[in-house]
Amino acid sequence: MFSVLKEMVLLRNTIKGAVCVAGCAVLAAKLRDDNTFRKVHSFTGGEAKTFDDHFPRGTWNDNWDFRSPSFLLNKNKYDKASDEEKKKMEEAVKATANRNIFLIRHGQYELDNEKKSLTPLGMFFFSELIAIVHLSPSFKCHF
Repeated sequence: MFSVLKEMVLLRNTIKGAVCVAGCAVLAAKLRDDNTFRKVHSFTGGEAKTFDDHFPRGTWNDNWDFRSPSFLLNKNKYDKASDEEKKKMEEAVKATANRNIFLIRHGQYELDNEKKSLTPLGMFFFSELIAIVHLSPSFKCHF
């Protein structure tokens, strides 16, 4: 009797888990195919203009790092402040650090063969990158 109850509880928990996995799979499929999901996560300021469904394009978002003074200011205090106070508030939150974006070409691959291995040019890029990483102790890489 006890083993039958144990099996029933195990079966019930298995069914619950299967239903959760199926629900998550349906939701993921819906979000993956949903154009609004792609537009929201593209972080572009305007409508996504695409040359391919997998690479949305649009206008550059100047506030990509959320450090724009207008984004950081308290709207209520800013609206009530005088012109001089507004300038002081903007200067107080103005970013002082430079932000650089480095686009790294990781490699060029053979697309015609089954292995999809690096081309000679891709191997060159890879060896240069490894040399930079190993030779420079101050090199910091953030992913």
